[in-house]
Amino acid sequence: TGALALLPLIYVVLARAKSDGYAGLARTLGAAVGVFFFTFIVATPGALLESDKFLRDFKYEMLHTSTGHGLVFEGVGSGFLFHIGNLMQGVGPLGVLLGVGGLVWAVSRKAKWALALVAFALPYYFLIGRAEVLFMRYTFPLIVVLAVAFGWLVGEAHARKGKHIATAVGGILALGMALYIGLGFTAWMVQEEPRDKLAKEFKQRGGSVGIGTDPWFYTPPLIPDSAIMRGQLALQVEEMRSATPPLVRFFPEDPAQRQDWDVRLLTELKPEYVVMSNLELAHVVRLSDTSGKYPPVDAFKTFHAELEKLYEPLGQSTSGPIKVRYRAAMLLVEAMAYTRPVYWIWKRKH
Repeated sequence: TGALALLPLIYVVLARAKSDGYAGLARTLGAAVGVFFFTFIVATPGALLESDKFLRDFKYEMLHTSTGHGLVFEGVGSGFLFHIGNLMQGVGPLGVLLGVGGLVWAVSRKAKWALALVAFALPYYFLIGRAEVLFMRYTFPLIVVLAVAFGWLVGEAHARKGKHIATAVGGILALGMALYIGLGFTAWMVQEEPRDKLAKEFKQRGGSVGIGTDPWFYTPPLIPDSAIMRGQLALQVEEMRSATPPLVRFFPEDPAQRQDWDVRLLTELKPEYVVMSNLELAHVVRLSDTSGKYPPVDAFKTFHAELEKLYEPLGQSTSGPIKVRYRAAMLLVEAMAYTRPVYWIWKRKH
């Protein structure tokens, strides 16, 4: 996607064609494109030194973005609209509105800086909007574009005064809103990590802790490698068995045949507690109205029905339909939920 940075560069060079002449245009454009590719090779030497691996991983990423990321973005609707939500959660609705408004106004006045930014922003937005993977981090380059347009708009409004002063006041409010959002998430990150806090609680309680999915970054760190990249399952299983208290996940005889939310965790292994995080639940809960379309969703509903029979909830209320019980799991977009893990704990009935 970094290649799209060439588009505003080419536009700026072409915009100077009259003053530079054709010879100057060719010289400047050649130098600009040359520096671009030279910088890419310096920053990513593997593209030449290990071209086979580079192309393999490049193709993997292309396939990944075109086929989806598990259930994370299933059924969320248009990516173009979804990314507007990502932007709003990142900098606030008012900031996005004023940024887009400033960009449109500047383009209507044929401001060259705005046209250069649009030469990047529109193709980039089209690229990420049509993809099947819609992480919030994909919108970060667009935040830079909106920030430039936002600053220009507020500056123009302040200079024009009169009725335009309301836009400048809106800009102040938008900055305050963005600061509030940033401080809120920062406050969460400077507090004790909820995962660590929950692990301490389980160690004090004693009793095995069951999980319905493979250990990952959302798992309370009862084992040293709970957050290790997936694919190192043998190491994690050994640690799970020797942990205090033990971390339990149902593995069939062939671990490759394992599935998320295997009800045999509850009926055969019978851990004292079962813990589930918002990062595991968000997507099976969001799609819980479907039936027969997504195997993990159907497995979770079966798992949850058995959970209600054999376990009782601790802390969080779990009355009503699944979407009501676990609505807190769906409040934030995927990326922002990383800093605010929410857990539901169930204790086995005796």
